[in-house]
Amino acid sequence: MKLGLFIILFVIIFGGSYIVTNKLNGTSAYVDETAQLVKDNQDDVVSRLEAKEQGMYYSGFPTCPWCVELLPVLDKELQADHGKAYTVDVRGKHYSDADNAIVKKFSQTYTKEDKLYVPFVVAINSSGDVKVHVGMVDDHDATKDKMTKDQEQRLVKILDKMITFSQSFYEKAFLFFSSYSYIKFFIEEFYSSI
Repeated sequence: MKLGLFIILFVIIFGGSYIVTNKLNGTSAYVDETAQLVKDNQDDVVSRLEAKEQGMYYSGFPTCPWCVELLPVLDKELQADHGKAYTVDVRGKHYSDADNAIVKKFSQTYTKEDKLYVPFVVAINSSGDVKVHVGMVDDHDATKDKMTKDQEQRLVKILDKMITFSQSFYEKAFLFFSSYSYIKFFIEEFYSSI
């Protein structure tokens, strides 16, 4: 009986102190599935990434302090921009060695790094063009401090540009239609039909 009470008391004290400490430090939970953060079949998401299908992609894992801090910011910006991002838990039980090889190769191609660093955010537009972002902002160490307002604002700008890029399907058309070649083509076609 005394042992049972001791165990319950131990759980309450240490569990409560863990919760209070995280609240005081501003630590949030790892949430990679919301209305904007889509947790789909990992193989399917990795296949979409490899095929350069238009969209936003996020890779990370629950014990990564940078990932824990980035996700709420990404989620908020996606919500504001009416966007979605596919999420990949690179340490999850459904993440295979084959998935890892594909994501690592993709990362190496666009970051020129030997390893896959997370959080790894990818934006792909309708033309298959790719932009990537690794980590948070250069002067932030999530193992030591919470982001400052300035750091968060810089991260928001980076993520907003990526979201806009991933949603742009008129980008190439605009460049073509605003170019001299198109104007010359249009004039030649117009005069040849008269």
